[in-house]
Amino acid sequence: MSSSKFSSDSIRIDGNGNAVGNGNRVTYVKKTIINNNNGSGSGDDGKGQDAGGALAILGFVGGAVALAALSFWFTRYSAVIYGTLIFFSFTNGAFGVMAALKQFYDDDYLEALRSFSLAAIALLTYLSVGAASDTMPTDLAEFSKIGTFNSFWCGLNLFGQQVASQHSIIGTFIMVPLAVLTGLQTWRSATLAMCDAEELPEWAQTVLESAAGWRQFIAICVICVLCVAGHSRAGDQFWKDHFNSRISFICPSK
Repeated sequence: MSSSKFSSDSIRIDGNGNAVGNGNRVTYVKKTIINNNNGSGSGDDGKGQDAGGALAILGFVGGAVALAALSFWFTRYSAVIYGTLIFFSFTNGAFGVMAALKQFYDDDYLEALRSFSLAAIALLTYLSVGAASDTMPTDLAEFSKIGTFNSFWCGLNLFGQQVASQHSIIGTFIMVPLAVLTGLQTWRSATLAMCDAEELPEWAQTVLESAAGWRQFIAICVICVLCVAGHSRAGDQFWKDHFNSRISFICPSK
């Protein structure tokens, strides 16, 4: 006696004019697709999770290598970088004060207030850079001049990695942009103070406003707060609390 059950675990029937049966009973199928999958699936979800995990690991390793390289190069040239930032901060402050005095004399009080604020930001930047320069250990800077970034990073203990990474990140992503943006703002203030708006060509006014407008001024104020807090006692403690283990998995095993 013939069995009335299908022995296959996966059945797919599509198209017109198909007949399904076991010899005793025939069913005519028209414009129908029949799927019967009893398997557990193709496993694509597992492959996707594996790929996501591999990308996360790759990104973490890449970030650690980038941090080590940035710490090495910044520490090696920290004296030059901090010296340049101190010079630009002092220059920015001087231009801001001169622009503010001229604008106050011309009864342009709003611009004078803005220029005085820029001079204050330049002063705070000057003090913050000076404090950062004073807290950069001399032996750490000397050690960075020997070997490669990998030997430098792997030769540091936890405290050394904390200090090098803190200086490099705050200096590269906060202090340098702050000095550049403040310079653009004070250059704009000095230009407007020395020249009437009617004397400037239209393209010059457009460039000044796009490079040093009010949005950029607000951004400078926010970055200045981060700069001052970065090397304060609270900032040091925050960094130590969040950088509380030595990164050594990129180092060769001894």
